[in-house]
Amino acid sequence: MQLAYRTGHSLETTLIRVHHDITNALDNKSCVVLLMVDLSAAFDVIDQEILFDSLQYTFGLSGTAWSWLRSYFSQCVFIGSFLPDNMDNMVLKYGVSQGSIMGPRLYTMF
Repeated sequence: MQLAYRTGHSLETTLIRVHHDITNALDNKSCVVLLMVDLSAAFDVIDQEILFDSLQYTFGLSGTAWSWLRSYFSQCVFIGSFLPDNMDNMVLKYGVSQGSIMGPRLYTMF
C-alpha cells in the first residue's frame, strides 16, 4: 500500500489502515508480516554513468533517444547571476528526478 502524495491520505490514514488490517488478520487467526521500505533516498544514489551504460547496452537505447535522455540529465539550474568558472564541476553525476514520469522507470531499469 502506497498512500504518499495522494489527496486525502496522510500518515494518520496510513496508520489507521495498517492497524485495521493487522487486527483484522489476527482476529481471523492469520499470520501477519509487516514489511516497511523507505525508498526516499534511493533515487539520489543512482550513478548516471552506470544508468546510461545500462540503457545503451542492456536495453538497446541509442541514437537520438539516447542523446536526448543524456542531455535531459545535463541540465543546470542557476540562482541569480552566479556562473561557475568550470561547468564540469556543476554537473550532477548521481540521481534521477523523483517527481518526473521517467524517474521511477529509470530507477527500475537501473
